[in-house]
Amino acid sequence: MSTPKGVGASGAFLCGKVGDPPVQKILRNGHTVTILTVGTGGMFDQRIVGGNDVPRPVQWHRIVIQNEN
Repeated sequence: MSTPKGVGASGAFLCGKVGDPPVQKILRNGHTVTILTVGTGGMFDQRIVGGNDVPRPVQWHRIVIQNEN
């Protein structure tokens, strides 16, 4: 199995919903970073037939994206 481009030792795929609007910041060295939050979980587990309908708690992840240039 090959590794997708951009996913390395510190890479990951997160599927969820964006919380607050993304924020762009310009660092002292002139580089720009984008910061956003992604919430995962908070859904009903539909794999369990007849299970209680309590949703899993949402876990919030802070994502920082920077250009490699």
